[in-house]
Amino acid sequence: MSKDIFFFGDWQVDPNSNSLRQGKKTKQLEPKAMDVLLLLCQQQGEVLSSDDIVNQCWPEADIGDNPLHKVINQLRRALGDKATEPSYIETIRKRGYRTLAKVNFPIGHETVADSLTWQAGSPFPGLQAYSANYAEVFFGRSKQIATLLERISVQVKYGRGFCLVLGPSGSGKSSLINAGIMPNLMANTGYNGVKVASYSHLDFANVAKTQLFSELASIMLDWEINDIPVFSGDSAETLSHKLITDMPTIIEQCQQAIKLSSTNETHLALFIDRLEVFLSSPIFTDDQRYAFIEVLEKLANSSVVLIISACRNEFYPLLVTYPSLMAGKGKGAHFDLAPPSRNELLQMIRLPAIAANLSWSVDPETAMPLDEILCTEAASNPDALPMLQYMLQALYLQRSKDNQLLFSVYQQLGGIEGAIGKNADEAMAQLTDSQQACLPQVLSLLVTLREDETSITSRTATWSQLQSKEQHTLTQAMVNSRLFVSHLQNGQACFSIAHEALLRRWPRATAWINEHNDSLRIKSRLHHLTKRWLAENKHKAYLLAEGKPLKEAQALKHNPLFAQDLTPHELALISASNNHEKRQRWQKVADAIKASVPNNECTVARYGGEEFALILPNLSTVEVEQIALLVQQNIKALTFIDIGLDESVSISVSQGYACEINSQFRTAKALLCAADTALYRAKANGRNRINASC
Repeated sequence: MSKDIFFFGDWQVDPNSNSLRQGKKTKQLEPKAMDVLLLLCQQQGEVLSSDDIVNQCWPEADIGDNPLHKVINQLRRALGDKATEPSYIETIRKRGYRTLAKVNFPIGHETVADSLTWQAGSPFPGLQAYSANYAEVFFGRSKQIATLLERISVQVKYGRGFCLVLGPSGSGKSSLINAGIMPNLMANTGYNGVKVASYSHLDFANVAKTQLFSELASIMLDWEINDIPVFSGDSAETLSHKLITDMPTIIEQCQQAIKLSSTNETHLALFIDRLEVFLSSPIFTDDQRYAFIEVLEKLANSSVVLIISACRNEFYPLLVTYPSLMAGKGKGAHFDLAPPSRNELLQMIRLPAIAANLSWSVDPETAMPLDEILCTEAASNPDALPMLQYMLQALYLQRSKDNQLLFSVYQQLGGIEGAIGKNADEAMAQLTDSQQACLPQVLSLLVTLREDETSITSRTATWSQLQSKEQHTLTQAMVNSRLFVSHLQNGQACFSIAHEALLRRWPRATAWINEHNDSLRIKSRLHHLTKRWLAENKHKAYLLAEGKPLKEAQALKHNPLFAQDLTPHELALISASNNHEKRQRWQKVADAIKASVPNNECTVARYGGEEFALILPNLSTVEVEQIALLVQQNIKALTFIDIGLDESVSISVSQGYACEINSQFRTAKALLCAADTALYRAKANGRNRINASC
């Protein structure tokens, strides 16, 4: 038997420390006693003679039978067992000893599976993360489960119940916690004295800007101990308010609930999933982030709340800015989830199939079994786990009548590499041309860039954002094919991509992303610039820069694929920036015109949107003509590089003037109308023309 932790009845056995643990009780064993216990448990239920035990535990020692009798007595005392009424170790007269209590390993540690133990449909969840319901068929992560459980117990021992799991997208972080860690911590024996009474799951992909604390409050309302809610009498609204204003009361309620536990539970637990969304999304402000993380820190230090979070490792630089998220790293609070080894991949493939009584066909040309083929392909694929699970689920859905997973189906699907894309194409092929044509609009709702403007990621959209029956039909077809997921978020019907592998492995999606990468980049930048502009109270210093940045935003506003997704604040920033750029441009024009008039008696005024009026008293017709030519010359010389416009940008000027010489205009209005008429004649004659009404 290995030196890994296992369970013997109600006791947790740690061979490395020669200790037994039951709840808060710990018993220390002598090394010889642990050797005997390991041997008996390894041969669980079988009778071992005294000679067998001595020869296997101490092969070179001549110690006789009496020392073994003392070791057995020590084990019984430690286990609280009795020779006359044994529950753990039984003496078989004149034959030897055997174990009575069941020997179990932590959930997920199994390296073999029993056939027909799984009868709940497919043992493969596809693109969805494993949930606790799949714990029985969650294989291949025993080392990671053991390490993380140990890390968690160490953090609890240090007085701070917080662990952060880091790994790339699709590495199985959520599955590890949901199907590996939490079922172990909620088992009757717990782990290393940590036993979770109730746990809740918060996925930041489903949290809206205004719902941050109310979402946390909502999942905390699910905590129950002995079927009694921890926060009985609270609503999401009242508990959310307490999270912001009265954390001591919340912590006291949690502590009191744990004290009343009748089955030795030690903690309530929160699983905070997709932390990277919270750290990077523009919908959350820095103040919101700091406030939320402070609440998590207080819960983690309460001694009764365990917080486990999952974050994509490429967002690690964002973690560094939050000291509490970095606290405990040196003591093991951060756990890096490595890709599975080839042997672990084989367990993930084979053992669930055995549990569900499934078999594998072979490649008729090479005679290689399909499970070996899958393992070989998955081991070389960067999207191994989601792609593999998707393939396994597809194979299960198209299995033969005698429950065999078929190589022919594997070929039809295009292997692991092509399975997702092929299924997406097949789903699209069932749609009409007009329905297929809606894919760009649907993708524009689901695809975005991170703040680095280079990395593609997915987001949640609402069904109400779909603008036509055809868009609804396409989206539902993708949901039916398990490529999209439909769910409720804050009471709204939403949908999202089942896994981002679809964006990397479906040619239609990758082609669309490549085609619209510039627009996605501009949209992402606009998100963050709008956030900063609002944070600075809409100060003009934070408007979009004139020139290319403003032009790009204006083009996005008129792009039918992305205009529908612009927020009112983003549209307001574009409008304010556009107006500011116009004001700057026309100010330069006004300055050029003003520089053309001869003295302070002359007046230059903005007359309309793009029109100016000059009042030139006591000047002759010849002088007015000269001023008009000077205006034309000064405006022609203008450049707008300093306000971000291209050097090729120029402005032409049409001018019309009227002179009062012989009192021919009876009123000022008549004089103005004459000048206006001259202006329209100048415009009609072409660019940069001057016309007079005298």
